[in-house]
Amino acid sequence: TRERQALQQRLNDRGFAAGNPDGVIGEKGRAAIRAYEQSRGFPVTGVPSKALLASLG
Repeated sequence: TRERQALQQRLNDRGFAAGNPDGVIGEKGRAAIRAYEQSRGFPVTGVPSKALLASLG
């Protein structure tokens, strides 16, 4: 989906290697989400969400 592609791209843009922004959240994407969540002091889930996307701007 577009939201997942945007999430991947925004993670990549901020230095969190989420892989190719193809909309498919695989292990690399989940690891990037976890790293981002940890860096921001969020609960570490590795799960994509609208709130996570919003926090990335």
